[in-house]
Amino acid sequence: MPFCQRCQKQWSWRQTFKRSFTLDPAIPCPYCHNKQYVTKKTKQKMSFLPFIPILGLVLNMFNIHPVIVLSYMFVSAAIIICLSPLMIKLANEEQHLI
Repeated sequence: MPFCQRCQKQWSWRQTFKRSFTLDPAIPCPYCHNKQYVTKKTKQKMSFLPFIPILGLVLNMFNIHPVIVLSYMFVSAAIIICLSPLMIKLANEEQHLI
């Protein structure tokens, strides 16, 4: 779970999950209300996650039953959504990918 870099308090899974669906790169800490940013390394790791459920389309090319392929896609997407807050690390300043 992420820690605020200013107040050093750990965010809960629910707080992290709710704050991860914002378009603003600055995420306010639920405790001290200072702006926090997702680290560059976390952004790089999380950029590959959407491709895991899409691999189900590759399974489809091997004549695997469509129910199995769809089940894989939905289950893997649900697991990724549930585990993504655990991967987030925070920084005090915004770190760009480029």
